[in-house]
Formats: sequence, structure tokens, C-alpha cells
Amino acid sequence: MAVLEVCARFPLLSPELSNPRSPTVFHGFINVGGVDHEVYISTPHFPSAVGLTLSTDCHLTSLITACHSHLLQGKIYQTVLEFLLKLQQICSSHINSVDCKGEGEGLAVLNKPLFDSLLMHLDTIGWSRVSQVSSDFTVFSLTTRDEGGRTHIMKVKVGTGYPQEQPEVEADLPNNITFSYNPSEGVVSVVDAWEKQLCAMQDVWQVLDELDSSALVLDPPAPPPRRAITRRILLENQVSVQLSVSLQHPRCFPQCHLLGPSRLTSPLAAMLLQNFQDWDLERSIKANLETILDRMPCLTLPVTPAPILIISSVCMSGYVDKPTVDTVSTSSLESVPFVESSSCASCQLNLTQGSRAPLPMEWRVH
Repeated sequence: MAVLEVCARFPLLSPELSNPRSPTVFHGFINVGGVDHEVYISTPHFPSAVGLTLSTDCHLTSLITACHSHLLQGKIYQTVLEFLLKLQQICSSHINSVDCKGEGEGLAVLNKPLFDSLLMHLDTIGWSRVSQVSSDFTVFSLTTRDEGGRTHIMKVKVGTGYPQEQPEVEADLPNNITFSYNPSEGVVSVVDAWEKQLCAMQDVWQVLDELDSSALVLDPPAPPPRRAITRRILLENQVSVQLSVSLQHPRCFPQCHLLGPSRLTSPLAAMLLQNFQDWDLERSIKANLETILDRMPCLTLPVTPAPILIISSVCMSGYVDKPTVDTVSTSSLESVPFVESSSCASCQLNLTQGSRAPLPMEWRVH
């Protein structure tokens, strides 16, 4: 009897055929707010609602989540039918209410004029280029490929007054997208302006891509965003150069800022001032830097680290019996940092026996 009542009120919901009198599973559709939602209901104690679990699509799940507090109010549901009727009533009322506050609180209420206009414009653009759409259709992302095969994404946000109201757009470009908005074309006119701007940037990105592949870029981190037209590359140990490419003339001499100790950057700065007229528009940035600075930019980090000042116990042991030096040596050779080598130990081991106790076979740098 209970099974017939459930099937009478929900004709698209079918019980498990293995046990029609006391089914433990119902599978089918429940109509909520005029929309049929597929559900899978487990009822281990049918007709009692104890232990009932319901699995459904993401739309009904979000709606149930929004109505969760209302479903828990009042008395505990005794039967499966009572629970399903209450679920249908509360969720349907929530859809028709005007208290939906937007994203995250149930199903979004679509603006029909906006929705119809946007569908027509996206049909013109092509749905294959739509990569993401919000639940209320007010925010979406479009993708395209430029002449160099690079993928670009533009995020579009439309208001309730669309298409009369101009949408907000965001893209990974050095400059903001400039366009003349046409309400009759809507977002189609924005996409046309975006693609024209991408086309105008091809030479800039080609120059930067060549530099990224042929030099060690320290900043920005890889992969660099398309909006970044500045690169800091490593010239040699402790020396880098920051290059800012011109958007109008990307192959011309860029702005250069040498970074590093002045004793290393000063000679390079002098060479830049002396040879900048040798910049050739037909060569890449790397090739021009090699010609002007007479050195090749690093492609990888230097393997040999900078010398480290280490006091060698073996070297210092030769001065134990000598008086302490009270003057500072001005010799450039003596002031160079050094690392203990095998020659230090060799010299010490060859000292005359008896001048001091022999060193142990095992020693370390302190």
C-alpha cells in the first residue's frame, strides 16, 4: 500500500523490482519547480524514513542545501512519502520566492531578456570558444588562438541591463581592451576588438618568446604572463639586466637597467653607451646583447659558486710560532678570498719533521 502511494504521487519514481512490497531503492525523477530531477533514493527501512539517503544532480543538490534549515524545521518525518512531499513543497516554494540572494543560495534566477540576448550572441561567437559560464550566465570566459598558436582567455561580466549596458572585460594584455560598443552586437563587438588587439601584439610576443627560450629569465617567473613586457635576464654571475620592450617598436633598442655590484655593472654600462648604435633590428635581443656587451647571456644558472672566505687550519698552522701581524696587508693577492685546496695539506706534510708534532691524518676546515 505504501509503495502504491509513493508511485501515485511520484509517477516517474520506480521501486526496486526485486522486492516490490518493501523496496530499499527508488530510482527515477521528481518534479521540483516544473523541472524533473533525476534521483536515487535508498530506503533501508521502508516505509519509514529512518536512514533515508537521496542522491541527485548538482542543481537539486544546491537547492536542497539552500533549503536545509527549512527541511529540518518541525516534526521528524515518519514515512518516505511524507519526506518527499515536504521536500518537493519547500524546494518549489524556494524557487518561486523572491528571497534568492544570488550565488551560493539555491538555483540562480535567470534574467530572461539577458539570457535570450546572450544566447544569440554566443551562438554567433561559437560555443566551442566558451570555456566557462556562471550559473546565472552573468560571468563567462572566452578563448581564442592567435596567429602564433598562443591561447588567450578573456573574462566577460555582463550586468542586468545587457545588451544595452556595456559589459566588463578582463584579458591578459599589456593594455586594457579598447572597443566601441554596439548594443545590437553585444559581446560580439568586444570579441572583435579583442582579436584585433591580439593581432597587433604578435611581433611583441614573438620577440619576448625568443628571449624566453634563449636566455635565463629571472623575472617574471615562468611562464610569464602575456601582459608582462619586461624581462630580467642573467648576464653573468651577480649581474642581470632588466629589459623593457616597446609595444610600438618591439625590435628597437629596449630600455636597459643593469643590476648588480657597481664594480661589475659599470664596465657594462659604459659598453652600452658606447655601442648602442650597433643595435640591429634584424637580430634578436640576445644576439644584439652579445654584440654590444661582448658576452653571451646565461642560459642556465652558473655551476661554480662565488668564492667563499674560509680560514684554513692547515694554512694558518704555519704561523703558530710566528709573531702576530699588527698591520693590514694591501696586497691584492693576499686579500682575495680562498678555499683550502690539496696544496695546503701537501705543503704542511712536507715540513721538516721535528719542527712541530705531525698533523693527524684526518683534518677538517673550521
